[in-house]
Amino acid sequence: MAFPLYCFLLVEGFKHTKSKKLYLLRMSIMAVVSEPIYDWTFYRQIPYWGNQNIFFTLCCGLSFLIIADITSQ
Repeated sequence: MAFPLYCFLLVEGFKHTKSKKLYLLRMSIMAVVSEPIYDWTFYRQIPYWGNQNIFFTLCCGLSFLIIADITSQ
C-alpha cells in the first residue's frame, strides 16, 4: 500500500524541485546509506544481493523521469 504513495511523492518532488540531478543524487545517497541497514534487518548479512531496498527502485523511476523530461524538450 505504501509503494503508490512513494511513487506519487517522487513525481511531486520531481515536478517541484529546482535541480533534478541533485534530487537524483540525494535519492541515490539515501539508497546506498540505507542498504546495509535493510540487508541486516531482513537477511542478517551484509551485503545481501538478492533484494535491494525501495530507494533503488525509486531511483530508477526518477532516472526514467529525468530522461523523459530531457528528451521531450
